[in-house]
Amino acid sequence: MPGHARCSIIGPSWSTPCLRSTASTTSIRQRTTPRSSSSSRDPTRLLGRRGERLELDARLVAWVALSALLIATPGPDTALIIRNALAAGPRASTMSALGVAAGTLVWVTASAVGVGLLLERSSTAFTILKLAGAAYLCYLGLRSLFSTERAKVDAPTVAKLNNRSAWRQGLFSNLLNPKTGAFFVTVMPQFTIPGDPAIRLLLMVAAFEVMLLAWLIAYGHVVSRLGRSGLGTRVRQVMTRLTGLVLIGLGARLAFERR
Repeated sequence: MPGHARCSIIGPSWSTPCLRSTASTTSIRQRTTPRSSSSSRDPTRLLGRRGERLELDARLVAWVALSALLIATPGPDTALIIRNALAAGPRASTMSALGVAAGTLVWVTASAVGVGLLLERSSTAFTILKLAGAAYLCYLGLRSLFSTERAKVDAPTVAKLNNRSAWRQGLFSNLLNPKTGAFFVTVMPQFTIPGDPAIRLLLMVAAFEVMLLAWLIAYGHVVSRLGRSGLGTRVRQVMTRLTGLVLIGLGARLAFERR
């Protein structure tokens, strides 16, 4: 029987087996030859992916560094932690720190849904929130000034400042500060680009929250220990009143500060 290689010469009767033989040979070659992935062999794509990862990591590191500097900078939240640590101890300062962290999460959520952007663009809303925050800080400062009685700085204050009140003070101190909202609206987007995975944004927020809580809780415990070991009642009164003056000063500064 003649081979399939001569089928094209003999005639049309051999065309079918010839085509079948050719097709089967091609399919065998396709099976035996490994398929090469263009993406796995393309060095440009590999370098592009690595470059994107390095860029994401660099932006995350820069965000962590900036957040650490911002958190360590004294402000209304820090002054509130000092006040409550001196007046009611480390538990109250810890609850206030948790309230501050909760306020930060509210600001992040508000910025994500567009409320923060509205606040940034509306001067009226910004001014109203700014004045409310200034009034609240002054209120806390005045309470610190007039609630410190000689030889009664510990027990009465602890009785008045329970965990819920301390948490609420931290929450309102953060929520009524429009600068916090402006930070998450204007600064945080500088470290993100369209198309970033959601896990990357969650990591940024989680890093900020963890550093914030660690700093404020540690700060409150140190201040509380210094205030209750080796310092007399008179010294604690002076420190509490100084903290009250700082809160009033921060409130006045916030009230007259321009955008």
